[in-house]
Parts: sequence; structure tokens; C-alpha cells
Amino acid sequence: KKAIEQYTEQGHAEIVPVDELDKEDGSVYYLAHHAVRHVRKDLRIVFDTASKTHGKSLSDHLYSGPDLLNRLTSVFLRFRLRSIAVMGDIRRFYHSVRIPECDRDLYRYFWYADGTLDSKIIVFRLLVHLFGGNSSQSACTLALLDSLEQAVANGRLTSKEADKIRDSLYSDDLLPSFDTVGEAVQTIVRGIDALGADKFHLAKFISNSQDFLRQIPEDRRLPQTDDTADNKTSTALGMQWSYDEDILKFDYDIPADEITTKRKLLSSIASVYDPTNLVSYVMIPAKLTLQNTFRRGLKWDDKLPDDMTIEVKKWIANLRRLRDVKIPRTFHHGISTKIIGRQLHLFSDASELVYASMAFLRNEHEDGQITIGLVATRNRLAPLKTKITIPVYYGRYCMCHYCFC
Repeated sequence: KKAIEQYTEQGHAEIVPVDELDKEDGSVYYLAHHAVRHVRKDLRIVFDTASKTHGKSLSDHLYSGPDLLNRLTSVFLRFRLRSIAVMGDIRRFYHSVRIPECDRDLYRYFWYADGTLDSKIIVFRLLVHLFGGNSSQSACTLALLDSLEQAVANGRLTSKEADKIRDSLYSDDLLPSFDTVGEAVQTIVRGIDALGADKFHLAKFISNSQDFLRQIPEDRRLPQTDDTADNKTSTALGMQWSYDEDILKFDYDIPADEITTKRKLLSSIASVYDPTNLVSYVMIPAKLTLQNTFRRGLKWDDKLPDDMTIEVKKWIANLRRLRDVKIPRTFHHGISTKIIGRQLHLFSDASELVYASMAFLRNEHEDGQITIGLVATRNRLAPLKTKITIPVYYGRYCMCHYCFC
């Protein structure tokens, strides 16, 4: 009740006037809606544009639009590149962009006049884009990118600042990194003002730098991010980031006893989120066990044999040991002197079962120090049906390195 009534209180929806209830052109659609709960977020109302009436839904007639999102891995790697890391998001991103007036009656919904079950049911319509709309992501991202362009044209942002913000966005998440606190403060403060002029509210900022946070308005920071906060861990694009220690952590809790079939094993493997495969080596035993189920011809819901169950339990035990693994967020952890050169080094290896590659970033600092950081890894199992020799694997995934700016 409270969540859906906030739509009208905050100007995101309105009651449809009586004289507009019947439209001659028939451009009207009524949306089903339901509540979605999340352990770390407020209850959210989702309007279902895919539900069908007489075999048709609003989604069937909506163009989803082009994919304007940055690649998630690219945003994450840029987040790791520089010393000062900043993370924030755009509050109620979809609700920051209004639906064209001519389309609003396609987003009608029913609710009670005073929120009680015995009150009169009346018709509302949304004024902003909605969670669950197949065009919302594209439309809102386009509006956000246009806002950045206009900010540059109006002098509220420099081209460099706008590019930094644009390249650090993934939907409503912002994850830039900077060389200095001064650069971070200037870009973020100016970004807050520039995007705020178009009703995009940047907030919930956290950082590995308390100096940065002290210069950001308190109402724009994530609550309890100061020195007194007990838990200084957040999620950066789904990865656990301890912003106090400035490290990436891994904690996957998969009950071994629940993995009893081929289907559940595949589901467990897919549930391990690691976009740049920093710890993908720990997934190889599970992948080999899954491959073995295909080799033995097991069906999706067949019970796993005892020997496979033992292998699964070993894998889960090793997966839990990742809680002790900590990877520095930056590729030059602990060294603050200026970097004057970088090299990306790739190494590959192969066996009869698996072939893999790893990428490391080698940083040369102006004081002569050298730092090295793990960038990403990839691995693949040898195919079941096609026999490929190890020399061929080496030919395809040879060791190489090259320089980049």
C-alpha cells in the first residue's frame, strides 16, 4: 500500500480524469502489478507489461530500443584502474524519466481510492518509466546520455568529465576511479549538479578515500560510510568490495546437499558470479563433473552417482575457502607514485582436459617500482566430441604480451 501510493505522492502517477477515461482512439492499456521484496532494498512495485489479455501484451507492441549500456566488464576494469575508487547510483533511475504525454494512457493501472479493500477502485496512469517495462532501460539510458551531452554544451561539465561519467555508468550504477582526490571531488560534485538539473539524483556514494567522502554532501553519501562504520563492504556490480581495505572478496554459499542432479549442478555453477573470472580456476572441477554427466548420458533430473557426489562436495569445500582469498581492487595496490607505463601480459596453457588464459597488468612507476595485478582469466573445457591435440591448443591460445596506453 505505502509503496504504490508513493507513486502519486511523488508525482510519478496521477488519477485519470473522468472525462478522459474513454478514449476514442483506443490507445489504452491496463497493467497488472505486484510487489517484489529484496533483503537489502525497499519493497518495489513491478508493473507487468508482459502479461497477456486476449493473447496480447503491451510488451508485444513496444520496441525495446537499442542496447545503450556499457559492457559490464569494461566498467568494472576501469573501476579497478586508478587509486581513488568511487561508487554511487542514480536514485529511482527509471522514475527520473517521464513518459511522453501521448503514451501515458498505455500505462494505466487500478488501485483503491483510500488504500483499503472496501474502498472504491479508481484508475491511475503512470507518468514515468516503470520497472518491468521492456523499453525502460533503453529510453532512460538515452535520456541520461543526452543529459551529459547537454551538460557539456551548457558548460556545466567539461568533455573529459562527461566522458569519465559516461564510461563509468552501468544502468543506474556509477563506478569511476581517479588518480587524485581533487579530480574525484571536482568530477563528482559537478556531475551531481549537472545531472541534478535534469532530475537525475546521484547519491549513495562510497569510496576507499575518506578525504573524498568528507567533501561530498552528507545527504549524498551512503549512510554510515565514515570511520565509525562497522561493516565497510559493499557490492560493486555484484562483486564484494571492501572499500576500507580496498580489496575484492569472494563468498559463495552453495549447500552441497542440495546438488543432487545434473540440473542442480548446472544451476549451482551458473550461480557463481565472477564477471572477469578472477577465481574461475575454482570452477574447473565442477565443470569437469558436469561434463562427465554428459559423457555418462545422465538425464537432467537423474540422481548423481556416488563418485560424482563426492566430487561435488570437494568442490563446494574448496569454493568456501575463497572466503580467505582477497584480491586488491587496483592493479598497483599500495603504490601511489605516478605510473608512466603499462603492459598487458597474457599467458596461456593447455592440457587434455582444460585450456586457459590469464591477463596481468604490469605497471612501471616513475620511481622505478614495478607492480603487477591480475586483470582477468578465461578457461574452457576440452570438447567431448572433437579431439584436439595440445599443440593445437597452444597454437590457438599462445602466450603473448603487448603495450597499451
